[in-house]
Amino acid sequence: MNFLKNIPTWLIVLAFLALSMAVRLLNINSTDIAGDEPFSIFMAQFDVGSIIKHLGKDNSPPVFEILLHFYVLVFGNSDFTLRLLPTILNALIVVPIIFIGQKFFNRTVAITAALMFVLCIYQIRFAHEIRVYSLFSLAFAWNIFFLLSAIKKPNHFLVWIALVLTNLLLLYSHYT
Repeated sequence: MNFLKNIPTWLIVLAFLALSMAVRLLNINSTDIAGDEPFSIFMAQFDVGSIIKHLGKDNSPPVFEILLHFYVLVFGNSDFTLRLLPTILNALIVVPIIFIGQKFFNRTVAITAALMFVLCIYQIRFAHEIRVYSLFSLAFAWNIFFLLSAIKKPNHFLVWIALVLTNLLLLYSHYT
């Protein structure tokens, strides 16, 4: 595995990001919009103030629906484009996975974890779900990275700010 040391980190990240996106795009429209997805799509059609007002009475924080609102304004609301937002968010999770693996373990761990994530059927299924799960998972992965970074270097002020911001994103994305 010594050859892995010669590959630049940015190239590994780019390769796994492309692989992650390709795998997730494979059957993106294989299921109908169902379950809780229509709720997110319906809420995203309101203006931001109304989204916050309606979701303030519900059990779902408003961040994903607000993001979906602006996304739909720019890209439209076909089944494919609606599913593309969570698919991209889910594919991006591989980036903090690689960073966590490399910074706190080693390159082999980073690549193994990234490959396991990319091929995880559970994650691929949630990548196609027009709900908050991909955003929440992405925020959680970065949160773990910043938490471990803060533990390793407790005096690094920017890491603490990033940790607070990812915690806020988690709080306003899902009540889990």
